[in-house]
Amino acid sequence: MSTSSTLENDVESGSKRAIALLSQRDLGLTVPMNFVTQPGVSLTAACFPFGRYTDVEAATCISNLLNAGFRRFIVDLYWDSGRQQWSFCPVEIPTNFAGSGTPSSSSSQTSITSSSVSLSSVQLKVSKTSRTSATHHRNIKARTASDAAASSSTEAGAASTTEGISQNTFNAASSGAASSTVSSSAQPIATEGPAYQLGSYLCSTTMNLEMMTSFLSRYLSHTQDTIAAHLVILNLNIHAASPLESLGSPVPNPPASSLPQNSNFISNALQANLSAFLYTPSDLQHDRADLEDSWYAAPSSLRPDESYQQVQVSSNGIHTTIDGWPSEGYIEMLHLKRLLVSWGQLDPEMSGYNFAADEGTIFPQDELEVSHTIEVSNSDVLTVGCVFDPSTTALSQLNNSWFITNGIVTPNDPLAVTATLNHSLSLIPNITACGISPILNNTLLNSTANTNVSPYEDFAYEATWSWAPNEPRNSSEVVNDDSDDDGSNFRCAVADPTLNGRWRVEDCEEHNYAACRVESQPYHWQITTYATTFSWATGACPKNSTFDAPRTGLENLYLLSAIRKQTDLEGRSVWVKFNSLDKEYCWVVGGSNTTCPYVSDSFVNRERTVLVPSIGAIVVLFISALTLFVKCASNRRTSHRRRKSDSGWDYEGVPS
Repeated sequence: MSTSSTLENDVESGSKRAIALLSQRDLGLTVPMNFVTQPGVSLTAACFPFGRYTDVEAATCISNLLNAGFRRFIVDLYWDSGRQQWSFCPVEIPTNFAGSGTPSSSSSQTSITSSSVSLSSVQLKVSKTSRTSATHHRNIKARTASDAAASSSTEAGAASTTEGISQNTFNAASSGAASSTVSSSAQPIATEGPAYQLGSYLCSTTMNLEMMTSFLSRYLSHTQDTIAAHLVILNLNIHAASPLESLGSPVPNPPASSLPQNSNFISNALQANLSAFLYTPSDLQHDRADLEDSWYAAPSSLRPDESYQQVQVSSNGIHTTIDGWPSEGYIEMLHLKRLLVSWGQLDPEMSGYNFAADEGTIFPQDELEVSHTIEVSNSDVLTVGCVFDPSTTALSQLNNSWFITNGIVTPNDPLAVTATLNHSLSLIPNITACGISPILNNTLLNSTANTNVSPYEDFAYEATWSWAPNEPRNSSEVVNDDSDDDGSNFRCAVADPTLNGRWRVEDCEEHNYAACRVESQPYHWQITTYATTFSWATGACPKNSTFDAPRTGLENLYLLSAIRKQTDLEGRSVWVKFNSLDKEYCWVVGGSNTTCPYVSDSFVNRERTVLVPSIGAIVVLFISALTLFVKCASNRRTSHRRRKSDSGWDYEGVPS
């Protein structure tokens, strides 16, 4: 893949948000994925609250949500029995509409557009964060077919065009509003089909499951490297689309003869475009059956932490687990699997669907999410539902496997006081600190994520449990004007009890106490008995413990508890084993001599590793060996030459 910019330029344009998100990904690479919190969002709430189901708007919206840091997506799919396809539109599109560029003359419906808008050449580039406020707000319940057509031009006028979008291929007036901040890593590849007004819904004929799987395939392919890769979890709600003639009435059960068959099974659609990225129930069953052949065979840096697992040993000595899960590092970096799909809400109208046909590909209901009830005080403290228990650090009593919560109330009115939204967002760090993934199920400020992504970015960013706001700062931001220090030692992280245990950058030569994990237990921490510099922190930990850094929000909350129990810290913060000493901006878990895995000093530009299968890597190495000797001279002449950056839409992010 091409390199879009240097490391420094990525940091400047990507901001601390990108560093923080990728830092947190790397911290949790060895933790089983069911114990790692990930922010989630309902596509219906974030992308389709106004009943507009068009490819261009949807692709831009999903792009923005991915780039904002959302990793869980609730997807509402509707079975359109007339067209025999899974659609995003809640209403069946009559076949005499779908088969032509204009609707049937016998219908009273009007065609909103019959043109096709190609997105094949849309280029999405890293854009500096912009704060575009919505300039319109409407009550969706009062929305009618007549005002739906008028809203198309209203939304187009409210949006601003982002640099990098070709106006030759993207006409905001006809296909919806452009995004104020476009995803820097996903390129919507879709062709906009004709869109029709169906009651209060505007639906494109091509806004379907195939469009989404094609988009995700493109996105995952172009973020398939050690910097940009991350997990994506889809939770599918299954509904029957309402016949147009009975819109507003209870949806009838589709006739058995019109239910999905064979090629229309959802698993087939997923496998057709996403098989290379899917981690399936079959994969999980295989991994659990023989841990020596799966998780235990992985490098230590990617191996799922055994302390989180309940392992059984069979009579013939084979280690197995009945409820264990792999880590993100194992499936993503080692096996290139980055997508998990599960069932969500299953409407009774679709009870005749053959769910058994998909069981090898799609996880059952409640397998990837466990709804967890919380209660919150006026100060945003969880009074009920926090997994943290000050009386124990035993993992067996602190199960938060796949915990999620929908109990987050956010204002929908863009005229609401900003403080109200900020108050709602301030709850999210406390939810993730308690070991629970926050799920956004409503529209923020009455704006979709493709017209105003800023509040959605804020929601996802608040789910970061590690770095405090405005961290990690660089050296120029932390050096006092009256100091002779050039800031080169401001490369180490401390947990600050005055920031509720969140992390900030500290001078590595300062004397602080250090965080020590006891006997590799996730939630058992000790604090050193004396203050020391970062480089000497390892030796300061007691014999039964090791200098370490928390890997999840719940681990960090237990560290904060240990810090607050220590009465002799003299107001100091506590070192955690996280630093950027090797390369500024590249934060790694380790001591003073740990090197940045994403940067090679022999090159001017940042290096990243493209994820390739093991066999493919061997082939590449073999070919490289055969051709190396003829290129040595040329490489010596050009090894220090800055590589040309393509102007394409590839986005690498920032090394964590």
